[in-house]
Amino acid sequence: MKRKILLNVLLVIAMVATVGVFDIRAEEHSEIDNWMEAEMDPSINVETEENGIELFAVNKAINWNVKNNTLKMTSGFNKKKGSKVTINLLVNHVSGVKIGIINNKSKIKRYTKATLTTKGTFTIPETSSYSVFVENTSGNSVKVQGWYRR
Repeated sequence: MKRKILLNVLLVIAMVATVGVFDIRAEEHSEIDNWMEAEMDPSINVETEENGIELFAVNKAINWNVKNNTLKMTSGFNKKKGSKVTINLLVNHVSGVKIGIINNKSKIKRYTKATLTTKGTFTIPETSSYSVFVENTSGNSVKVQGWYRR
């Protein structure tokens, strides 16, 4: 019995450790209304961040180096039509960098051009699996740090 309780406590601690703590204020993340939409470019390399099973993680940290001519994206997560994905990312070089969401089924990207601090919320257009992505065609590697809420 003690062993079972100990295992349950360790499981809860492990689940809590996967959930990051972020200072998120709704008024700082307005709807991204100047987004663009496009299909995946087959000439761009695609890298996917694999996180394994994340039971209750909603806020996820991003700390990426994205090579030139590369689209780096998170593992997929399911979203319902009309729900939201919020992004708050710092980028060290913005020319030629796009930040957004991608529908993993249709491969349609909805994105905005990066600014040094890209903040905003995307409304999900249809129920599907989505990923957050950073696409870099700047000619140099870029450093991207921050978080997204799925």
